[in-house]
Amino acid sequence: ACQLADVYACTAAGCEKSSAEANNLPPAVTLNVKEKNLFSGLFGGEGILHSGDVYEDEKVLILHGRRDLQTWTAVVDKSTRSYSGSVSQIGQSFTQFGTCTGIE
Repeated sequence: ACQLADVYACTAAGCEKSSAEANNLPPAVTLNVKEKNLFSGLFGGEGILHSGDVYEDEKVLILHGRRDLQTWTAVVDKSTRSYSGSVSQIGQSFTQFGTCTGIE
């Protein structure tokens, strides 16, 4: 589980610091490597990764996928548990930063 600490809402005009709540984003996401998906209130709690969209080594975990016309990425540094993620669609993107727990 990864808690979102900072959220930036971006358009072609630039980015502004915002909040998850103000942009209809969940306050946390859950990454599941074994099931190869991400669970999030943003997407109704569904797993949204297609099979094979996971990269993992001893240092980093990377997941990415899409849902309809939105794409998302999640990157976790296993040693610091730092999380960076994004949700993008035509004309708008949200960048998220936070910390994860339960990294094995």
